[in-house]
Amino acid sequence: ILRFKIAKVEPVDLQKSLDVRYGSHGIRLDVYAADAENSRFAVEMQARQEYNLLKRSRYYHSVMDIDQLLKGRSYDELKNNYVIFICVYKLFGRELHQYNFQSKCLQIPDLPYSEERETILLSTEGTADDITPDLRAFLQYVKSSTDETAARMDSDLIRKIHDKVKKIRQNRQLEVEYLKFEELMKESRAEGLSEGIERGRKSG
Repeated sequence: ILRFKIAKVEPVDLQKSLDVRYGSHGIRLDVYAADAENSRFAVEMQARQEYNLLKRSRYYHSVMDIDQLLKGRSYDELKNNYVIFICVYKLFGRELHQYNFQSKCLQIPDLPYSEERETILLSTEGTADDITPDLRAFLQYVKSSTDETAARMDSDLIRKIHDKVKKIRQNRQLEVEYLKFEELMKESRAEGLSEGIERGRKSG
């Protein structure tokens, strides 16, 4: 996905919550990680087309920067950060599997300028020949993570991932925790809807 190798990734936080300040819009990241260079990575699974992913990624990048830069520190200390959405639907009505977004100078596109942040959108529904065989196999597996799909693919990566998936599925405690989290998310969405309706009534 990233087009470069990472020597080591740690720590890895799952369902990481980041809040800028009281009353601001916080974010919850499926996966939040850092590497040996202190670059930051946010990885999100996206099942439904219910958000503007580019504006959402813009906010994620900003919150990740705030989380990284302590008060009184220099802006030079900001490291690379990457926001990756793995989507199980077609993106932009196009056929690509992968879309990479970076900032650039409009007048001089090849000017060596970078904000050192990148948004990467992946689609399981792409049909173009635009990604590596391993990444294509991974996206197919995301779409259908069954024993049959894993067996059909000649990929060491998929075998490793599928072994992990099977262990998690066999772990009763993890399954219970996941179901609790899923129920909590449903309750949070219901509370948010109720609060939104009440605010709408008050504002007319």
